[in-house]
Amino acid sequence: MVRLVKVYISQSPPRISDAIDLQQQVVKILKASLGDDHVVTLVEMGYLALFYEEQDRLEEAERVLQSIVDVYRRHNKNMPILCYGIMQRIARLYFLQGRFEEAMCALVECVDPYIEEYGPNSVESARIKTDLAATFYQLGDMLEAERPAKEAEQVFAEHIDTHGEDYMDVLNLLDNIQNPGTNHIGRAYGKPTALVKTGRGVPRIEGLHPRSRSPELRAKHGDQDTAEVGNTNQVG
Repeated sequence: MVRLVKVYISQSPPRISDAIDLQQQVVKILKASLGDDHVVTLVEMGYLALFYEEQDRLEEAERVLQSIVDVYRRHNKNMPILCYGIMQRIARLYFLQGRFEEAMCALVECVDPYIEEYGPNSVESARIKTDLAATFYQLGDMLEAERPAKEAEQVFAEHIDTHGEDYMDVLNLLDNIQNPGTNHIGRAYGKPTALVKTGRGVPRIEGLHPRSRSPELRAKHGDQDTAEVGNTNQVG
């Protein structure tokens, strides 16, 4: 079944609806045979959520991702960093539904773990700060929005050769934060590229599966299907 899902996704245009139908069956079978908290089950649930996102079935994607986070919360006193990546994806879904308070709360919970894991001057930390700034912008809190945006801008300026798009994203965001209501560069912050890669249809937000991560993280953690989860099959 998994191979057939990949066939559906690889076609042009991708057969997302067919992929979703089959992926739902995959998840159902894995839950029955391996359990809700098995690593393989969680990985395939992450794919299902991604397919839902591709069809703008945001509430369904949110429910799947939240169920993954709930599994890790039950089994871990301290959640692994990959769960905060999933929470960042959930924040994106909140954002796209106009649920900015919920998006802000989710992102605030992620910032310190990202800084602890990757460092305050890392691209990963800068990206989540950009997302947080964009959310505060939508809430109309320019003072709260400006600080993380400026911190992110400094980081991306140091990596402009490899992260020029991120740098332009945060510059445009800062322009709108510092000049509210003018939208000088014509950006529509209903869908800021801080949270959505415009024109590509693939979320930047880090997620459960290594293939959804940035090249930097894939190099750091490896490109294995169960990366960051450990050697056991069950979460915990």
